[in-house]
Amino acid sequence: MTTGDLAIARHVVDEYIKAFGSVFFGTGVAVATVAAEVFGRKKMFLTAGTNSMKVYKEYVKAPSKNELNIFGGRYVERYDGLFGKEILKSIEEFFPNIIIFDADGLNRDGFMCHGEEEVVIRKSLLTKPTDVRIILADWDTIGRKAAHKFGNICDVNAHSGQAGKTIIVTAQPPEDTFEAEEFYNEVAAIKALKSGIKIDVI
Repeated sequence: MTTGDLAIARHVVDEYIKAFGSVFFGTGVAVATVAAEVFGRKKMFLTAGTNSMKVYKEYVKAPSKNELNIFGGRYVERYDGLFGKEILKSIEEFFPNIIIFDADGLNRDGFMCHGEEEVVIRKSLLTKPTDVRIILADWDTIGRKAAHKFGNICDVNAHSGQAGKTIIVTAQPPEDTFEAEEFYNEVAAIKALKSGIKIDVI
């Protein structure tokens, strides 16, 4: 977990996750950090679903009034999560107010991830009907490419009538990094696409 992950997690919980709602958590460290922030707070009373064992471990650490549904499938150690057709069916039958997942690469060309196992699930999460979809991407993910593309920036806009509001949440780069200019240029390029996606830079 990075400082950026923690700042992003607190922002997401403060701004978007309300008590008595329902949430789907994807896999990944950044997503598990959001889950930890949620489960560590009292009186949220959420119904949550996940295919992430990291999220499950955070749930066990902080017993609360929340309910967590673990969607079964084939365990893949690399992602510490469950994958396969069973997961897709469970996602199809779960109707959360908020969907939270991350991207390993995100630029004006689209959303990307490292593993083939993740692509199918993230494609489903990118277009599934929901009230709010949150895509987590620390500053060093913006402008980066990854092996597998799971959607175009404007794909979300194409489904916006049924798929809800989509928000990319990222963190500001350190001022002294030479990549800061690249980060802000890429954020501007994504906004220029006018896809309807909101970008929160924390």
